[in-house]
Amino acid sequence: MKFKIILISLAVLLVFSSVAYAVNVSNKNNTVNELLDLGNKFLIESNYSKAILNFQQVIKIQPMNVKARLGLAKAYLENKDYVAAEDTLLECLEIKPRDPQPYLMLANLYLSTGRPEKAKDILQKGFDRTGNYQIADMLWDLEWDLEVSGYRGNLVKVIEEIGDVVENNETAQYRLDMLGQALQEIEGDIYVNDLLSFRSMAEIFFRSLSDSEITEIELIINTILDHRLRKLFWEIL
Repeated sequence: MKFKIILISLAVLLVFSSVAYAVNVSNKNNTVNELLDLGNKFLIESNYSKAILNFQQVIKIQPMNVKARLGLAKAYLENKDYVAAEDTLLECLEIKPRDPQPYLMLANLYLSTGRPEKAKDILQKGFDRTGNYQIADMLWDLEWDLEVSGYRGNLVKVIEEIGDVVENNETAQYRLDMLGQALQEIEGDIYVNDLLSFRSMAEIFFRSLSDSEITEIELIINTILDHRLRKLFWEIL
């Protein structure tokens, strides 16, 4: 009889423990959701210090919570705390390596802080792990930008040598001067959008050339420019 009473008591204790555990987990989940909502609210309101506090509280309760870390990284980025943002996003990758968002955010962080090669590396790693099309698109665009970014000197040299060819063509000389000025106004490295703008001005310039001048300029372009930039000019010609 005593043994039966002990068994019943243990069963009752287990039931109450299970219920208490379930209630505790439910309360924790409710708290986490409330803190996440508050953190996102403060992000929208540009109250980054309060957003950071709320996301940090979530991580204390649920150390593996990726949503809280992504929110925390966004708040750090808005606060221009790039080191903390980078560390937080790298933690996201350790927890959930197949989530594309941390890779995209890290790439943008590296680009905004002047580290394009690092952005390329993280995008390549992200694509290898996730196969995500947004990562693939960003990686392709960045690779093209990196390929053409060092071509300023070559374009300047082309314009200088073309100047000798069209020195007796006033219209062409004027339009070439405009091309040179547009190139000087591009600050920093030359990227795809700059080249497209440059190309539209080059189209106007080439319309003022004679056949013999075009032939001479073709030789200059073939000698100086990389094949991809040559292709840009050949599409104009």
